[in-house]
Amino acid sequence: MTLSVCKFGGSSLAGAEEFQKAAALLTADGARKVTVVSAPGGRGGEKVTDLLIKACFCAKKGTDYRKTLEAVLERFLEIKRGFGLKFDVEGEIARLAENLPALPEEYAVSRGEYINARLFAEYVGRPFVDAAEGMVFSYCGRFDREATRAALTAALEKTGGFVLPGFYGGYPNGRIRLFPRGGGDITGAEAAVALSADLAENFTDVPGVLSADPTVVENPAPVEKMTYAQLGLLSYFGAKVMHECAVSPLAERGIPLAVRGTFTPECKGTLVSAEPPCKDVVGIAGMCGFCVKKAVFAPNSPVHNPFDGLGAEPLGDHGSMYLAAGECARIFRTGEGEHAVVAAVLGRNFNAAAARALSALPVVPCAVFLSPACGYAAFVLESGDYSAAVRALYSALIESENRPAG
Repeated sequence: MTLSVCKFGGSSLAGAEEFQKAAALLTADGARKVTVVSAPGGRGGEKVTDLLIKACFCAKKGTDYRKTLEAVLERFLEIKRGFGLKFDVEGEIARLAENLPALPEEYAVSRGEYINARLFAEYVGRPFVDAAEGMVFSYCGRFDREATRAALTAALEKTGGFVLPGFYGGYPNGRIRLFPRGGGDITGAEAAVALSADLAENFTDVPGVLSADPTVVENPAPVEKMTYAQLGLLSYFGAKVMHECAVSPLAERGIPLAVRGTFTPECKGTLVSAEPPCKDVVGIAGMCGFCVKKAVFAPNSPVHNPFDGLGAEPLGDHGSMYLAAGECARIFRTGEGEHAVVAAVLGRNFNAAAARALSALPVVPCAVFLSPACGYAAFVLESGDYSAAVRALYSALIESENRPAG
């Protein structure tokens, strides 16, 4: 029988109503034996993880943190009371409140996933496996895939299926170690690798990977199929799809990833695999609010990495550099205001698609970087031009490709 490891994000498990929808998805497919659970999302307010971080900050400063923990308690009680669950949420939060100033922050912050997973496991009637024992770190701080494989394989053989909290793991002595923020995606991917799953599923509040930022483009088209590298690029350039560190473990093992909507089960979602899509353009992503370190972008100058200011590693060969809008030089200096990057992730026919991307921004002055090797065209521009650039690229690249002929 096939095995699927499915991860539910915070928006998919934000309250009692969301629990019901997630549980229905589990029962709809018998292959979904392992479930990774996030802490409750914002629901229009603060996320539970943010509240726990805030409480830890207050405890360090010696200011009142109990009201913040009361807000955390109320979020979980809404779920507990909604289904008449027995897990002692009140006791967990009371112990946290009593000992918070002395507790390691990583332990306190991880309680959002821990408690939500305990509640969800009870609700769906499946065993709970603590990630402190199932997701193993060595004492030097490295994630230990071999130890994790042994622990999760033993848990699956014993239980036949279980619920696992995301976002954290543990050292051999049981001390909590957090993944980076958004690390529930990493938990899901690494659990799929450890168990040699046939499929990893990531359930979120949108019906798959969207081809552009929905806060900028109204109802952007979903992406039906893409490669691991293309998903990694979109994540790298700011798309809030999946943590970029969660993509490579799946790619290395060739485990397909399905990104689906918890609230739109009728939609197919996005399938991510090694097979390239039959599309010239996959999607558009970007971000605002950083300064570019390199001083000058000019024709025939050495090719620089335009993303040094993001604190990320270079993607590799950045190809040729061009200037758009007829400018002879475009100067960006650290500290001279915020800038944005917008990138089009391209598939087939790179040169033709890149030419369309270049011509889409006739009135937006920017530095343009084309990378055939990596498959993207990136535009560094002033933050004020961000939304206009996204919409222009979407209209020229995505809408035109989806528009019926004639």
